[in-house]
Amino acid sequence: MRIDPTIKIPQIAAYQNSKAKKTEKIPVSGGVDVASVSEDAKSFSRILSELRENETIRSPKELERIREITSLVNRGAYQADSRAIADRILSAYAAADEDI
Repeated sequence: MRIDPTIKIPQIAAYQNSKAKKTEKIPVSGGVDVASVSEDAKSFSRILSELRENETIRSPKELERIREITSLVNRGAYQADSRAIADRILSAYAAADEDI
């Protein structure tokens, strides 16, 4: 069995690189709490809004399946197929390995 470093998988590399980012400490005067939103969060919010706007592109069958899964997850009743998940992960890993 061949075990390659995980840095070759783009998704894992992106996660590892995001962990390394440092944030600036902003001096606070007068003991007032200050909150700020990172550029990554702003980007994520913008993309999420665009996806929600484009939800109408999906077929009614897809939307019903999404609602069904969302309901199961919210109730804590969703049972993920671990074999299917493992197969998808391995397929993605194999595809990433071929790109290198």
